[in-house]
Amino acid sequence: GVQVFALTSEPDAPGARSRYFDGIYVVPNGRDEPEQLCRRLMEIAEEHPRGQKPVIFPTRDFDVLFLQEYRETLASCYLLPQPRDSAILKMMDKFELSAVAARVGIPTPKTMSCKSAAEIECQVPALRFPLIVKPRYAYQWRRSGLWEKVGAQKAIIVETVEELRSLYHRLADVTQEVLLQEYVPGEDRDIVVCCCFIAEGAGLLGHFTARKLRQNPPLTGTGS
Repeated sequence: GVQVFALTSEPDAPGARSRYFDGIYVVPNGRDEPEQLCRRLMEIAEEHPRGQKPVIFPTRDFDVLFLQEYRETLASCYLLPQPRDSAILKMMDKFELSAVAARVGIPTPKTMSCKSAAEIECQVPALRFPLIVKPRYAYQWRRSGLWEKVGAQKAIIVETVEELRSLYHRLADVTQEVLLQEYVPGEDRDIVVCCCFIAEGAGLLGHFTARKLRQNPPLTGTGS
């Protein structure tokens, strides 16, 4: 009895197909055209009954940031799932999340942030290869043009100092900051997650566990 509509900038995406959708809206990509997306969402709101705000659910990291940035405008027509100062925003920062894990005693790979070739050289004596090079925020490498430059992968494994220098030189013209992280060897299927929904005052309302079977490219790509 609840109407559900999909919002997508890629009509051919698998997620844009479901027998449970009452309709599909093709909208601008919030990563590349946030202002246009905001305007389109306000137009869509006019097509639905007044006084009954739809809930809008983000499905990508960048959608979470988009809803935060345009909160004041969208909140007049939509119910937004995350509060203004949601902890989700801190969790999306991989460097901050690593620091929080270390503070509370959760074992985590050594992680450092570098914003220039000079900073990388300063860290070289303390580095232990192989390393993972990744963005501080996942969405940063997803921007148009950069995703292809990083080989359509979420992180890059480097085996030597020379590889690290060469990679940073290739990335520096489009992204200054990178994270260097100790590489923990393993297979794709060694990655497991537990996702929970915990409501304030109500405790754990739902959860699921999952194991990643494969990703493309292997070890550093997107689940496939």
